[in-house]
Amino acid sequence: MTIEYIQSKDCCILSFNDAYTYVKECGGSVMEFVIAWISGRRVKGAACREYVLHKPETALGKRFTAVLSERSIESLNKEKDNLEQKCKSISLSVQTLSVNESNIKSEVSTLKDTLERSKEWIKQSNELFKDSKDALNKLKSKLIDLGQEKYEIITKTSAVAGDILNKNNPDITDLNDPYRPMKVAEDIGKIYDEEWTEAECEIEVFCRNNRPDKQKVDSEEIMKQTIEILLDALKEVDDRGKEYIKDKKNKMRNQKIDRLKEALNNESHDKEISQNNSELWKDEGEQIKEDLHKRYDILEEMVKSITNTLMKEKYSDVHPNCQFEKYLHAIAKQIILMNLHTPPVVFEWSVEGDAFDRNIQKEFTRTGSVVEFLVWPTLCIYKNGPLINKGVVQLKKEPSKDPES
Repeated sequence: MTIEYIQSKDCCILSFNDAYTYVKECGGSVMEFVIAWISGRRVKGAACREYVLHKPETALGKRFTAVLSERSIESLNKEKDNLEQKCKSISLSVQTLSVNESNIKSEVSTLKDTLERSKEWIKQSNELFKDSKDALNKLKSKLIDLGQEKYEIITKTSAVAGDILNKNNPDITDLNDPYRPMKVAEDIGKIYDEEWTEAECEIEVFCRNNRPDKQKVDSEEIMKQTIEILLDALKEVDDRGKEYIKDKKNKMRNQKIDRLKEALNNESHDKEISQNNSELWKDEGEQIKEDLHKRYDILEEMVKSITNTLMKEKYSDVHPNCQFEKYLHAIAKQIILMNLHTPPVVFEWSVEGDAFDRNIQKEFTRTGSVVEFLVWPTLCIYKNGPLINKGVVQLKKEPSKDPES
């Protein structure tokens, strides 16, 4: 037996004699006995059990057995009480958990109902969103159609307004028209400066070489004769060009009338007339110009039709591909374009004896106040209308003034 056993709290309480007997029988010394007594007369329970195990028949062993039995019963009772207390605590915990489980089940059930309602709401929302999206797409499509319709109406209205404003109104110039009067006037001015000049030189040589008398002739007379030939050719082409375009317009007009009659006899005439309305009522000259935009060779065909006929009928003795024929070709082209306008661009022809007007005419080779003969006609935007190109005239010689008079 050691001192640590004697000093332990888990021990039996002994009397003085029991402590002495315990120390003596266990082979302890007197000092150990004194220490055991002084330390509180306590012997460790494990030591008591060991003593009982080896010496149960002794008086101390019996005492220890009784003490240990008491201690064991007390310990069991305490353990029982502890277990009962723990059972009560566990029972309360179980009841609490049962209540909590019930509450949780209730909450789970509520959450399930909420989830189902949420799913139904999401489903309805998706359907509503889909319907709204379809409706929005239809509205967008309709808006695009309306925008396109609005654009077409504005375009047509602008075109109609422009046509009403520009139709038969030569005072308003369409700058997009390559055959507008000012452009035609510019090209005619170039003809006078280029083709007319080259043809004039060629015709002058022709006139000199084909005179019956080979005598020397006055240069001014030759010049006058040359200009008369060129001017006569210009008048001839102008007349033929007017007639050619007039016949072409009449043919187109008759074709429109025939189509209109055919459409009126047809059951769906209202639809056909509506579809071809703009084409049926369009000015023939404007329609020809549109055709020229698409096919430039149409203009060349018309020019050749006029010049070839004129060369065969009136100028057969002129050498082909000469400057004079180029001159005819150039003026024929511009005269066709002049007559496509409504009203047409026209030449104003001065005659001998007219008063010289510097506002609309230019001198040829000399100054004066009275016209002797016309060299190049004045160009007006329409008959008696605004001037767009000045004419050229040769003026009569002014009588020389006598200084004495």
